[in-house]
Amino acid sequence: KVMLFVPKLVVALVIVAFGAYFARFVSGAVVAWCNGIGVRDAAFLGRLARIAILVFVALIALDQVEVGGAIVRQSFLVVLAGVVLALALAFGLGARDRAEEMLERWWPRRGDGGGRS
Repeated sequence: KVMLFVPKLVVALVIVAFGAYFARFVSGAVVAWCNGIGVRDAAFLGRLARIAILVFVALIALDQVEVGGAIVRQSFLVVLAGVVLALALAFGLGARDRAEEMLERWWPRRGDGGGRS
């Protein structure tokens, strides 16, 4: 059994090595692009891209060595859904005034004298 596991482990290590290199490359590209267009949080966005890629690479490597299986994938999906929900709530609550202005422009209230009828 150990002899059958070694090739899977080697492939998983190669996946992690290439994934780490790719994550570093993408991180540098994101930082360079964001700096080029004047985004202030370029370093943060680069780190975020790197971490996201490394998480996916780790999941692929774990799947390669058959560790965890479906429970790891489902746990990741639950955590990802939680993060997306938290970001959506933070953005929605933080930009409530701006969203209200945009909605008012798109669909003005009747009888307030502004916009279209």
